[in-house]
Amino acid sequence: MLAYAEEQLPCYDVHGLELDWMREITCFKEQGRPENVEIINDFMREVNRLRKAAEVKWGHEIQIMCRLPRDYTQSVTYGFDAAAWAKEGLVDAVVVTPRWESNDSAMPCTSGGRL
Repeated sequence: MLAYAEEQLPCYDVHGLELDWMREITCFKEQGRPENVEIINDFMREVNRLRKAAEVKWGHEIQIMCRLPRDYTQSVTYGFDAAAWAKEGLVDAVVVTPRWESNDSAMPCTSGGRL
């Protein structure tokens, strides 16, 4: 997927990139391993590097948005640490999304909560 982003970002003058982790959430054979988080964090750093290069080429900001589960603990179990991404400036938006085949109508409601 990194090679795909590297190929496409220089070709198209886009204003955003969506990383839909919910489409296929299982990236690792074993869940809950700390090294999985670091692998995905490194992936996000590389995507951010590609984004920065494309921003220079196109002359404008390109935002990164990620789709993740509603539950932060569940996200980290799958390797997705959105709080770390936000702290490092690797994402501009995180969209809470139910799995494509489900309808999670029990998503918690917060008032102004942020990562």
